Amino acid sequence: MGARSVTGSGHGGDRNWTSRAIEPPRRTYLRTALPLLALSLAPPLTAADTASSTKLTLAAAHLIAGAIIIPAVARRLGAR
Repeated sequence: MGARSVTGSGHGGDRNWTSRAIEPPRRTYLRTALPLLALSLAPPLTAADTASSTKLTLAAAHLIAGAIIIPAVARRLGAR
């Protein structure tokens, strides 16, 4: 009797419950991309039989790419 549909009952208070329950795309992207960037540093830094300079160069390349790509994509997503 008092159940509401998933899409809302047409009343103003029910209309936007999904926009409050779902995170903005930018936040979701950043919460995913930043930990993955940190994980991407593990293979270069733990590579066996590799010179330290090579490990640091690979890690720096990952960080530079992340510093360019992650903000660019996040900017395009907006805060919607």
